[in-house]
Amino acid sequence: MSAEEIIEKFKKSFQTPSRKDERLKVVLICVVISTTFWFFSALNKDNYVSQISFPISISYDKEAYIATKPLPERLTLEVSGGGWDLMTRSFGFNMETLDVYVERPDSRPFVLVSSLRSEIAANLEPVVINYIPNDSIKFDIQRKVEKTVPVAVDESQIRLDNNYRILEGIRVRPDSVLLTGPEETLASIEEILVTPNVRGVDADYSGTITLENLPEFVSANTKEIGLSFPVVRYLKITESFPVQKKNFPIDAIDFEPKRLDVTYAISELEFDATDSTELELTVDFNNFDPADSTIYIEVEKRNPKIDNVTFTPLRVKLIKND
Repeated sequence: MSAEEIIEKFKKSFQTPSRKDERLKVVLICVVISTTFWFFSALNKDNYVSQISFPISISYDKEAYIATKPLPERLTLEVSGGGWDLMTRSFGFNMETLDVYVERPDSRPFVLVSSLRSEIAANLEPVVINYIPNDSIKFDIQRKVEKTVPVAVDESQIRLDNNYRILEGIRVRPDSVLLTGPEETLASIEEILVTPNVRGVDADYSGTITLENLPEFVSANTKEIGLSFPVVRYLKITESFPVQKKNFPIDAIDFEPKRLDVTYAISELEFDATDSTELELTVDFNNFDPADSTIYIEVEKRNPKIDNVTFTPLRVKLIKND
């Protein structure tokens, strides 16, 4: 027989009851009545023992302090009393939330339960407290302080177009921010690092970055940081330079090659096509390596803006003049 057939048969027994169904109804009613009487009778008895959750509220000066973790809202108690009294309190009735004011929560991060027992007991009467499992109510409330820290920029996240470079330092507005938050958290913050998502820059840049990812419970006096910086295009130049002698003892000793093609990068603002003295290549005889009769070529930059100097070979080979 399926479940649907059983349910349908049960419905019909109430609509057109047989003698057997009538007897079954009587039995069920008796069970319900006896259970109800037993339940109410049991509740009238005394000296039951149970655990209840008593409501508490931790309060403090929110202008001067800040809670860094959720505050406890319940205190577990082992109590004894009549059935009706315990049942109502188990469901949270007939209990007023106890306000626990903490004057200096940063210096003493707990409240002894023993100091609250009399107030709780008065709230629970006629239920009696037998035992309190926790000896203290713990919390994490720190002093709220302010601290000014500099703003730093993660320059690795700034992508310039090919051959462009930042001409001067990045300007930050404001260059510092005022933070407000828990004392211990602010003590560990030395700067605020902003990460600009800037790509393909080929002109002077100016923009703003939203100040995000501050530590929890920390706020700043501004939500945006302004960034600006000028850029300049660098030219890739290839020129031929002579290699100069230095500290050679006699003219009979010479070297090869005497001239090299040198490639370097220089700002377009600094480049002068008529100036051939940007670089100087020299070989110093004092650096002679007798193992292979070579000397490393030294480079002197006459212009500090020159960068990425490359040439080959890196050494000259000594030879004797005829």
